[in-house]
Formats: sequence, C-alpha cells, structure tokens
Amino acid sequence: MGTGVILDFTGGGSYTIGTGTTVYVNGLHFKGLGSNGGGRIILSTATSNAYFTNCIFELNGTFTQTAGLWCIEGGYCKVISGSADKFVVSGAGTTLNINGQVLQYECRNSFPLSPFSVTSSGTITLTNGGTIGANYIPGGPMTLNVYNPSSVGPNYTDVNIYCGYLTNITFYNENIATPKSMIFDGNNTWFDFGIGTTNQPVNVMQNVTLTVQNVTFRNFDPNRFVLQGSGSSQAKIIFGDNVIIEIPDDTTFATGSLTLTGTTIFYGPSNSTMYLASQAITFTGASRTLNFHGLRIKCSAFDSLKSLSDTSTIQFQDSEVYLTNTGLTIDKGYLQVLSNVKIGGVSETVVDGTVPLTFSSKGLFTIKPNSTLELGSDVIFNYAPDTSKDGGVVATQKRHFVMTDYSSVLSLHRTTINTSPTGLALDHGKVYVNDVATINTSYNAGYEFDLGNAVNLSILGGGMLNVNGLLKYVAST
Repeated sequence: MGTGVILDFTGGGSYTIGTGTTVYVNGLHFKGLGSNGGGRIILSTATSNAYFTNCIFELNGTFTQTAGLWCIEGGYCKVISGSADKFVVSGAGTTLNINGQVLQYECRNSFPLSPFSVTSSGTITLTNGGTIGANYIPGGPMTLNVYNPSSVGPNYTDVNIYCGYLTNITFYNENIATPKSMIFDGNNTWFDFGIGTTNQPVNVMQNVTLTVQNVTFRNFDPNRFVLQGSGSSQAKIIFGDNVIIEIPDDTTFATGSLTLTGTTIFYGPSNSTMYLASQAITFTGASRTLNFHGLRIKCSAFDSLKSLSDTSTIQFQDSEVYLTNTGLTIDKGYLQVLSNVKIGGVSETVVDGTVPLTFSSKGLFTIKPNSTLELGSDVIFNYAPDTSKDGGVVATQKRHFVMTDYSSVLSLHRTTINTSPTGLALDHGKVYVNDVATINTSYNAGYEFDLGNAVNLSILGGGMLNVNGLLKYVAST
C-alpha cells in the first residue's frame, strides 16, 4: 500500500495493526508521529508485524513502539526529527529491525542527532548488513545532543563537526544516578575543536562512560572535555579503535587525561609538543597499537605513558622523546621505533647519565627497517626485559634487542646501557658509537653483550666503547 502518499497525524489519530496481522507498507510518508499532539502507528501485540519499504516517518515529540515487529526491509526509509524528538522501542519482545538496508535519520535545523532509544528490554537489531546513519540538512542552530546508549549501537555521524560553530555538544544521561555507556562513531569523519577560547566544550553528563571511535580529532584540546560528576560517578571518555588525534601546538595532558583502548595515532602536523604528567595517557588496548608521529613528547614522570596490556604496542615515529631525571618505564607490551627517533633529557643542562629509560616488559623492543634510535648523552638505558615467557628458541628470547635488518640503526651519544641480568644480544643492523658509550653487562656466559655476525659496529672519530662484563663478538665472513 502507498505510492508517495502523505498521512498527516499532526492533529492526532492512529494507524493500528491488529493481533496476528502482517502489513507491508511501501511509499508512505507518516507525518506528525509522537507525543506533541500527534498520532501513532500501533502494533497491537507481539504477533503484529509491519514491513516498511521507501517510507518516511516524521516525528513530533516522542514516538513509542510498544509491541510487535517493525521491520525496515527495502528501499529508502528515513526518520525525520527535531532536536528533542525520540523514537523509542519499549518492552520485552518489541523490536525495530533494520534488515539489509540503511535507515537514515535527518534532524531539522541541527547536526545529526540519533533519535533512537530503547527502554524496558526493547531491542533494535541490525541484520544482513543493516545500518542506521545520519543525513544532515544544514541550517538553524548548530546543536548536537546525543542520547543513545551503547546497547542500541553506536551514535553515528556522517558529517564533519566543527566545535566553533556549535552552541552545545552534550552526551546525555537521562538519569544521572544510573551508569550509562555510550558510543560515538565518527564513521571516518573529523571532529575539529577549533582554535581559540570562544569554542564550545564537549559535555559528558554524570555517570556516562563515552567511547569514541573511527574519528579524527583536529586541533585537539583535552581541556575542552567537561566530564560532569565527581568520584565514582564522574563521566569517563574512552578512545576506541581508529582514532587519530592531531596536536595543533604545545598541549598539556594532566594526570588521567586519556584512556585509550583501541588503535590510536597522535599526530603533530607542525612538530607540536605534548607535555605529559604522571599517567597522563593510559593505554589498555590488547593487541592494539598506539602511535606517536611527528611529535615532541615531554614526560614529567616515569609513568607518563602507561601501558596496561602485555600485547599492546607503543610506536614512536619521527618523534623526539624528552625525559626528566625520573625517566620513563615501559613494563608492559611492545615498543617500536619507526623512522628517526631521539630519546634524551628535557634540556641540554641535564647531567650526563641521569635520565633512565627502562624497558622491563615481556614484549620486544624493536627498531624497524630504515629506522634509527638515537639515545642522548644523558640517558641510562636499562634493558631488563621480563623473560618469564621465553621459549626454547634462542633468537626469540627477550635478551635479543630486535634490530630488524641491516637498515636498523642504534646511535649512542655518551650513553650508558645496563643489561644485567639478561645480557643483550644484537643480531642485525648498525651500531654507531659517538664519543664514549658504556655497556654494563653480565660476566656469565649466555648473558653477555652479544654482537652477531650481521651487526656492523662503528666507533666514530674520537669515540670509545667501554664494556664492563663479557663481550661476545662473531665476525662476519
């Protein structure tokens, strides 16, 4: 039934589908559905079914489905709403199913706000690749209010968001006494914080745990997140998979600023500086990667960058890492160097040999192909990996500091390396000694400083290599 006909319920009325009845609807525009004096489409009981193709549902207030199956199964279907309108699926056995189609939602005079929510065990199901997505019509006040709990699925946006144009951005909790989990999925768009003090904050209401994913944050400013509440009920933000965070300039991250669970890239388009307090960034992403690219990273504490998973990977790429006398400790996961990376003290006035870089993880420390790690003159590199999970294959044991191939370079500038009790083995690559470098290693065979036959050790003019302990050197043939 229906061929582009508009059914206007603005003044009230209803369209009822009885018990045991299945109706197929094609090409109707239902206008004025909802609680603001509008009408309803009523599915009488759990055995009432409605299948919609090429239909438009225009809301006027809160429209609630309380029984039966409402299925989007064909063609182009869309929900049109205002910023406060909602499409609620309520009650056990009540289902909104999007089957192999895209159910679009379009917000009048606002950025796309998903109107969908569930209560009292209602369900929204996506089958055969069905999705819910935004269709933004520009105009009017720029307001983004987000309601959907993660049990409904992600709150998607298909448009780029610029905070400077918005009057309000809020992730809502209708009952602030009750914890609520939400997902904001950028669908590979960007979210620009803008530059300047007049741009708007991002409000996350009390007891909300918000996960963001698939988005690029431009001109990122951690201070623009307003996490309402306090103590155990304070709002939280978790950065999930496929997040790129662009650092525009010198940016300070206080303790507890960011919790990262997914693959994340911090990128400095202009070689920006990140200032990290103690536990400023916590990375919990099992089998995920955290990449710092094109940045100066200044750590004020040994735990400024904290990994909590044995299978996570932290990468430094074309970056400089500056440490204080408390140094930096990586005790979980993998650490990788890509392109050119320098690690040293926060300034040239730091006394030589006073900045500890400690690697004590079960994972591997790797310099990738065509990459150089330069350790500054003030660095004490404590290489003490956790060998408790080592197997019987010698080449994969943690005493092997991984230089991937001949193009991997370790450059020492008046650096001290402490290797006990594991010793240190290098199998490939190039080692450059600038000035005086000291290796403190074991006097026990099998735990010495071990240079394989694919390692090229070069002591540059005026340089000296001191080895305190056993040195095992296999000459190349």
